[in-house]
Amino acid sequence: AIRLWKRPSWLVAMGFAPDSNATAAPDPGSLYCWVFMQAIGYEPELMALQHKNGWGIFACDAHVILGSDTGEVRGLQVNGIGENPTRMCWSSGVRYACNTQIFIKAYSHIVRKGIYASFAWTVKVDPDSVFFPDRLTPLLKPMDCEKELFLHNNPGFPKMLGPLEVVSRGGMSGYKFRGTQCDTELRNLIDITGEDGWFTDCFEKVLHFTPQVHPEVLHNNEDPNTCYGGQVVFHPFKAPWPFQQCRSNAVGQR
Repeated sequence: AIRLWKRPSWLVAMGFAPDSNATAAPDPGSLYCWVFMQAIGYEPELMALQHKNGWGIFACDAHVILGSDTGEVRGLQVNGIGENPTRMCWSSGVRYACNTQIFIKAYSHIVRKGIYASFAWTVKVDPDSVFFPDRLTPLLKPMDCEKELFLHNNPGFPKMLGPLEVVSRGGMSGYKFRGTQCDTELRNLIDITGEDGWFTDCFEKVLHFTPQVHPEVLHNNEDPNTCYGGQVVFHPFKAPWPFQQCRSNAVGQR
């Protein structure tokens, strides 16, 4: 007999029945945006800056900030999803965050609450992403959000990099009802991978979502002087000054 891996108790306890489900067709370009923010470090300052100016997720149709604990941080309301077990890993001389577990918690929270179903697209960004929702909407609007779609934003691996993760309403519903298949088939990778690689495999190889290939949406370069053009996200900028400088350059030179 095959013994299947089961979700840990902290995830089972969260449940999967959403509080409410929207059945009406959403506006085809509507965005439900979210971040996972750590309470300590540079992320709250960056999110407070964006909140003050109405940038990033605060310019989406709706948004939510997730964190380990429920409460207020730097004037921002945070929805707690539990302990963050992220640790640093090494592979082939490369150091990276093994953060898949916390983002399984995050995606599970999103589908359990069900708010995503009122919007055509669910968008996860990192706190250090200079994000322009108004540039994303025209790209997504012609696509059928009821199909199980997600965006490839990287020509290499993983195909969906974490600074910008875009999933259709149909895709989020697919993950809600069939996401445990990923836990089973990719169980050996949960503790040793970054979330973007794990969820790329989950969406594409396990759940068979249809990728929409748009590597032009993401610019990965920490020099704010390279923030030119019409990209949707510029990343990574971990302090207020380079973050603001990048955004100014991107707006002024589009």
